[in-house]
Amino acid sequence: SNRSQETQDSIGFYVATCLLCGDLSNNLPFTMLLKKNMIDFIQSFKNSDVPFLKIVEHLQVERNLAHNPIFQVLIAHETEQKAISKTLNIEFNYFLVDYEKSKFDLTLFINESNDNFYLTIEYNSDIFDTQTIERLLHHYEVLLSNIVKNPELPVLDISIFSKNDLHDIL
Repeated sequence: SNRSQETQDSIGFYVATCLLCGDLSNNLPFTMLLKKNMIDFIQSFKNSDVPFLKIVEHLQVERNLAHNPIFQVLIAHETEQKAISKTLNIEFNYFLVDYEKSKFDLTLFINESNDNFYLTIEYNSDIFDTQTIERLLHHYEVLLSNIVKNPELPVLDISIFSKNDLHDIL
């Protein structure tokens, strides 16, 4: 299907979902993995006119109405259309909002504005509880902080645990 022809006379909000699969087995430095993923991301849009059902058929995945046939975790990133500063200050504030129903098992919305990142997380409460999600967000914050501190580390060497976390575990 040609989405541009189908939607050219329509008014509305359209989102292109890009499925990315990662292979961390070669333990690339984070910056190299990021470059590789960017290339994969750009390549995937060359096939953006392939209908979703064709992809599902090609992959021969078992259909189940309880969940999406290809992925259960979604990361949605939205940015303002202006130049973004190269300096990164990471500050996290957690706001848990109950939307009653989640489309996926886990969705992380990242909104970028004025050199700040605002995160919203939506999750399936049949699978996760609030404490698990808070812990996940804490580990994500530590991961991002560690990446900013040393982006050349191999991905499998980047810790999701803070010193306090490791002290509590041990």
